[in-house]
Amino acid sequence: MGPGSPVDLTVGEGEIVGLYGLIGSGRTRVLETLFGRRRAEGGVVHVGGRALSPARPADALAAGIALVPADRRAQGLFAGLSAQDNVLLPSVRTLARRGVRALGAERRVFRALAEAVGLRPARPGLPASAFSGGNQQKLLLGRWINEARSVDVLLLDEPTQGVDVGARQEIYDVVSTLAAQRGTAVLFASSDPEEAARLAHRCLVVDRGRIVAELSGPDLTEASLLAAVHDAGPAPRQSRHPSDDPPTTPPVPPTKEQHDHRDRRRARRARPARTGRARALDAAAPSSDRRPHPAGAGVPAVHGQLPRPGEPARDRHRRGGPRDRRRAPGAAGHQRLPGSVGGLDAGAGRADGGLARR
Repeated sequence: MGPGSPVDLTVGEGEIVGLYGLIGSGRTRVLETLFGRRRAEGGVVHVGGRALSPARPADALAAGIALVPADRRAQGLFAGLSAQDNVLLPSVRTLARRGVRALGAERRVFRALAEAVGLRPARPGLPASAFSGGNQQKLLLGRWINEARSVDVLLLDEPTQGVDVGARQEIYDVVSTLAAQRGTAVLFASSDPEEAARLAHRCLVVDRGRIVAELSGPDLTEASLLAAVHDAGPAPRQSRHPSDDPPTTPPVPPTKEQHDHRDRRRARRARPARTGRARALDAAAPSSDRRPHPAGAGVPAVHGQLPRPGEPARDRHRRGGPRDRRRAPGAAGHQRLPGSVGGLDAGAGRADGGLARR
């Protein structure tokens, strides 16, 4: 139920009423508000002539209203407890005698329920997590429809979500029998038009927290439900007046420092990239001979060695390979560079490339 969208509905004794709507339409909020999980902005709930305003689930349960949530594993079942304990947990005190659990009476009630809903396997000690999705849903339904517990209003949120086809029909039969034989008022929410058309006696179409259509009898079909929910259309947009827009401030012009900073950044980006080999050659050459050059221009394709004057081109590419790098500095075939390179003085080497005498 959205703000400012009151919901007025009536569910008679033994009647099954569906709330059909798309995801986010607010159908689940209606059930949770009736059960006391959400705070209502106003209004009164009447059950059997009694007026109440449930502020918490305990108030709803005391008034005869029960809810089977859509997420049974997170909000309904106790996966570690047995099937019998999951079904009879709200009824243990009712069946107890002088403060002691009546295990015999609990087993009898569980066997009768398992036969009525078609629970398979009908093993009271089996953990609830070991059952299939359809049988887990039967355990949740059995919590409120067994012999030791009776409710006047049963709320179902997505009653067959995650249930196979066979178990789905069995759940429909259980809900229909409950309404017909016990006179329980059933209100369920569903996003499946097929389910709403098959299970409900009367269906209310919910959109954005409000009821937009009501279908029953021969008009209650899948096609009519889909047409009704789509005819509701998108939420109307409120018209805005230009004066409602917040005032806008004019942009502040950039300062001279910001202009200079932007120009320097553009100049740095426009410079050509310099490779590591080019920077090494500049470091080895005298400072007076250094001059900027484009990337790779005049850099020989050798591994850290300058070509000898008059050396063939094929030997230039061959020199400086892995075999030449293993030679010790100062060995034959190496030309000394002017200046201090690698911690060696240029004057210590011989210009003719011969071996140094010890």
